[in-house]
Amino acid sequence: MKKIFTTLILMTAIFGSVSAQSVWTSHGDVNKAPAPQTATRAGVSEIELGYCSTDAVIWPYDGLSLSYDARVGVGAIFTKDMFAKYAGAKIVGMWVGWDDELSESTYDCFIRNNSFGGTTIAEASSEVSFGWNYVAFDEIELTADYESLAIGFYTDLVKDVCSIPKIYPANVANSAYLFHGELDNDGKEKWYDARDFGIMPIVLVLKDTDGRFHNMMTIDNIKYDGIVRTGEMIDCIYKISNVGTNEISNIELTTVLGEESHSEIIDFSTPIPAQRGGQIILPVKCIGTGKHLVTVTAINGMIPTSTNEYSVNLIGVPTEVANSYDFRPVVEYFVSEDNYMTAQYVDDFFYPDFERYADRMTLVMPHVEDKFMTNEYSDDDALNALITLAGGDKMKVYLPSMTINRSNYNIVASYNSSVAGTPLMYTIFPQELSGYPEDVNAIVYEDVLSHPTFASVNIDAKISDDGAISVTASGNVAENIMPEGEDLYLTVYLMERNVYTQDQIFWDENEELEKGGEYTHKTVIRELLTPYWGEKLEKTGGEYSMTFNTEYYEEWNKDNIYVVAFLNRSKDNHNLELNIINSAEAEFVSTGINTVVDNNIVLKVENGQIVADGEVEIYNVAGCRVENVNLTPGIYVVKVEVEGSVVTKKIVVK
Repeated sequence: MKKIFTTLILMTAIFGSVSAQSVWTSHGDVNKAPAPQTATRAGVSEIELGYCSTDAVIWPYDGLSLSYDARVGVGAIFTKDMFAKYAGAKIVGMWVGWDDELSESTYDCFIRNNSFGGTTIAEASSEVSFGWNYVAFDEIELTADYESLAIGFYTDLVKDVCSIPKIYPANVANSAYLFHGELDNDGKEKWYDARDFGIMPIVLVLKDTDGRFHNMMTIDNIKYDGIVRTGEMIDCIYKISNVGTNEISNIELTTVLGEESHSEIIDFSTPIPAQRGGQIILPVKCIGTGKHLVTVTAINGMIPTSTNEYSVNLIGVPTEVANSYDFRPVVEYFVSEDNYMTAQYVDDFFYPDFERYADRMTLVMPHVEDKFMTNEYSDDDALNALITLAGGDKMKVYLPSMTINRSNYNIVASYNSSVAGTPLMYTIFPQELSGYPEDVNAIVYEDVLSHPTFASVNIDAKISDDGAISVTASGNVAENIMPEGEDLYLTVYLMERNVYTQDQIFWDENEELEKGGEYTHKTVIRELLTPYWGEKLEKTGGEYSMTFNTEYYEEWNKDNIYVVAFLNRSKDNHNLELNIINSAEAEFVSTGINTVVDNNIVLKVENGQIVADGEVEIYNVAGCRVENVNLTPGIYVVKVEVEGSVVTKKIVVK
C-alpha cells in the first residue's frame, strides 16, 4: 500500500467555451471585489455537470451587455461523453449566473434533446440576482438515449446593463447564443457560435437516487517518462477527476501489459472532494516495452460501477542493458535573433545553470526564424519543432523556450503556470524574471542524467585544409528494446560556438545603446547534415553508421565548429514519446592528407582513385567494400598486402 500526500491543483468540473459579435459590449471595473459565494455546493447525492464550476468567481460589472433592450438566449451543448456515465440520475436543477448587483431579471431555463431546436425535456423560470442562482426543475430521468443535451436560458436584457458574467472558458466549442430572437428562413431560432465570449455560467445538477454514482473517478491525462527501467515503479503526473458524489480517500491502481499486471493500493493523506479533481503524482509499474493500460480498479474499497482506462506507452530498459551505456541528454534552447528577450534570458538565467553540466549534456540552440537558421530544408524547421513539442498549438509557443530530450519528463514544468494556455511540462518557459526559481535547471538536469538508455552515439569529424568536411556518426542500438515496428532516426548538426553579431535586438533601448548592438551567441546551428527530425536507421537493433560530407564557409570560425549527433524517435509520435535516446559531441580533427606514408607503404589519391604499390581493397566507414573508381569525398579504409601481411590504413578523399 502506498501513502500519497495529496496536493491537488483543483480544476473546474468539466470545461468548455463562447465568440464575440460587435453587438455585445464587454465591461470591466478596476475596483471590482470578489463576489459573495451565493452558490451552495451540491449535496452529497448530487452531481454538478458543466463547462464551468460554481466555484468560479463572478465579478460585479465584468460581463456583457447590449446598447439597446433585447431578448437573448445563451446555452451550451453537453456531449454524450459528459453525461452518459450518469444515466439513471434525475435532472433536478441548474445553476446560472448574473453579474449585476443593482438589478434583477428572469431566466427562462430549458433542457432540450440533441439541439437548441430539439424537443424540450425540462424547463423552469426563476428570478435571478447577483452571483450564482439555483433554478429547480421537476425531476426527470437522464437516459443515455440522448445524443446530446442543449441547456440554457432566455432573458430580457436592459440597455447597457451588465448581466451575463464572462466566466466561461474560452476557445472550447459547443457554446451558443441567440440574439434578439432571430429566426432563420425556416422559422427556427438562429443560434450563433459563441465560443470566444466567456459568458456561460451554467451548471446542470443531477441527483443520484440509488448510490450508483457514489464512487466514481476518471483519469483524464497522464504525464510520464517514456524511457524507464523495466520492473521499476515510476511516478507519473495524473490529471484526475472525482466525478462521483463521495469524496475519495483511497484507490487501487492496476497496470496491465499483455498478460502481466500489477496492482497498487493508494491512500490519500487528504481525501479528494466530490466533483473535484486536479493533478496528482501516482505510480505506474513498468512491466516492459509497450502500451501499459492503467485502470482504477477500486475506489474507497469498492469496485467502481464504470471503468476508466488510460494508456501509458513505455520503453522498458532492463538494468543490465542500461548499465552498458552512458546517457548524454540533449537540451534544446529555442531562441531568436529577432527576439528582444534572447540576450537577457540566455546570459542571466539559462546558461549559468547549464554551464556546470556542459561536459555531461549536449546543448543545441535552434535559432528560430532568423539569419542563423541556415539549413537547406526549411528556415522554419526549428519553429515547426517547437510547435510540435507544444502539441501543435501555436498559441502555446513562447520564446525563449527550453526542452530536454524533446520529451515530457515529469519535473520539466512551466515556470509560469499562470499564463493562460501554457502547456504544462511540454516545454520550460522561463517568463517571470522576478519569480525565476533559483537553480531550478540544476534540479532538472540531475534528474534527467539518471535516466536509462539503450544505444550509443559516436562521431568522427574531419576537416581538410581546403575546407572539405566529413562527419561519420555511428554506434549500436540494443536489440529488442524499441517498440516493435518503430523506427529510430539520426540527427546531425554542424555547430559553432560563440558566434558574434553586431545587430542583436536587446531588452530595451538603454541596453542596446550600452552594448552597441553587440552580442555573442553561445551556440549556433551552422548546417543540418540531416533533416531536422533525422535520417531513418536501417534497423533499430545492432550497429549503424552514416557519413555526411559538406564544405566549410569563410564566415565560420574553424576553431569553434563542432558536431552534435543524436538518436531520436519519430516526430509522428505523441508528445510524450518524442524522446532523444542518446547524443554525442565531437570536435573536428584537421587533416590535409590525401597521401599516407607509413612502414614504406605509400597511398595516394589520384583522379578519384586510391593508388598504391600493390593490390588494395577499399571500404567506406560503414565497413562496406566499394569500387576503387570515382570515389566520393570522405574517409576510406584501405587494406594493402605487404610482405604477406595485410595492413589497414585510413585516407581522405577530397
